[in-house]
Amino acid sequence: MHATNSTNINPQSILIRRHGPHQPEFINILSHHYEPLHYVLFFPHADIGWGSSQVPNVPRMSQMEWYRNRLLVNQDNHFSVLGRLCCEYLVDMYSQWEEQCLQYIARERAFWEHKVHDDSDEEEEFNPDIKLPTSFVGSHAWTSEQAADAMALGRRYGKPTFFCTMTFNPDWPEACTCLLPGQTVYDIPVVAARVFKSRLEKVLHFIWTQFGDTKYLIRVIEFQKWGFPHAHIIIKVGDSLF
Repeated sequence: MHATNSTNINPQSILIRRHGPHQPEFINILSHHYEPLHYVLFFPHADIGWGSSQVPNVPRMSQMEWYRNRLLVNQDNHFSVLGRLCCEYLVDMYSQWEEQCLQYIARERAFWEHKVHDDSDEEEEFNPDIKLPTSFVGSHAWTSEQAADAMALGRRYGKPTFFCTMTFNPDWPEACTCLLPGQTVYDIPVVAARVFKSRLEKVLHFIWTQFGDTKYLIRVIEFQKWGFPHAHIIIKVGDSLF
């Protein structure tokens, strides 16, 4: 969705229609009730897993801590048997976490804008446009900073020596041993991501230890259209390798 196509973009929500003359209700994606209402198979008892200290009977943990616990501990094994629904849940929860980060940035920016305006004697026009900081992954400022760091390394140590690409292989035994009858690796994205990360760490360790004097190493992890991750790696080694 392109931002210029709409003047007001709100977080997604679900609509609840009750029997009778009641008006429909919207549940925002940042609500604690969004997950139990939307993903009934994951929350058969309508448990609320994350929340602040103001929410009663809810563990004090952030969204990210809750998601990590659900995905990595996985006591109920739902994420291994529900296949593509798990993929939808992962994308939805990432969007929810990112939306919370955006709203936090907007609130902090509005707070400091009004504070500066109240402390200043001069009247300044409030600018509604928000520029995302470098701490927000994927923003223009973050991209510019990453590119500037990479260009600075190239200017300091010279052009890269090797360009390598590592792609996830669905036939890796670490992933295949986790498959249930009738499953494919597409149905267990959590396992695929963990296997890829483990293999990537081994590749990076091999490069750092076997390529001699490594001046710098830059890697970028991307996801292909069919969902599997792959990494692009740029390496600059010293003359001792040759």
